[in-house]
Amino acid sequence: MAGNDVSDAFSCGNKTVTIRRSDAPGVPIVFLNEFEDDGATVWNACRSPAKPGTGGDPLPRCAPFSLVTVSGLAWDRELTPWPASATRAGQADYGGEARDHLRLLTEDVVPRALAALAADSGDGPMLVLAGYSLAGLFATWAAFNTSLFRRTASVSGSLWYPGFVDYVRDHKLAPTVERMYFSVGNRERKVPNRTMRSVQDDTIRIRSLVEERGVRTTFDLNSGNHFTGFARRMRKALAWTLRQEDVPGPRGA
Repeated sequence: MAGNDVSDAFSCGNKTVTIRRSDAPGVPIVFLNEFEDDGATVWNACRSPAKPGTGGDPLPRCAPFSLVTVSGLAWDRELTPWPASATRAGQADYGGEARDHLRLLTEDVVPRALAALAADSGDGPMLVLAGYSLAGLFATWAAFNTSLFRRTASVSGSLWYPGFVDYVRDHKLAPTVERMYFSVGNRERKVPNRTMRSVQDDTIRIRSLVEERGVRTTFDLNSGNHFTGFARRMRKALAWTLRQEDVPGPRGA
């Protein structure tokens, strides 16, 4: 079943939106922010047969879903919630333009994608927002800033971002959010940069703060550093995020 399977694509500003449609009716729609990839890596990883992963453990099965990928992002600028100093020599500071990107996503990308998929955001399929690295940070932050996405997945997310733990502590989640996934690699904290070293502890803290509010969560500690096993990590994340078990109802907090 693996393959590119692109059913539609369109430009949105300076970004490219690529749609891959599941053959199954009424399935969830996953929105994925990517740096350059058009989503083929994640799509193929999630649709391939289950086989042993690292250490011989079988990779979990992903439920059917359609995938909408947004690529061509100004990564450090458009996925960060507020400005922050650069973490690498020669890198520009983080731009803090996530709110603008979220507006583009919710007001333009999502409606056009739903129209292309002949879906309705009201009584239609569940919408999920997922991402890796800074896109995982963006997905988690978005859960506090829009009611569109019922589930989010932060995969090796940059939850070390300055001030983000405090932000999660001090702000309310959208009442529609029912499930949030978190993961890091077990070597991600072993980096020279002091700001990034806190990523595992910060992710665990944020997961706990979210869970205290009645949202179902999980935390995976994967093997390797930040750049290890992207496709495998995304498959694990979406397999859990898309599960159809009972979840708590809408919350008022």
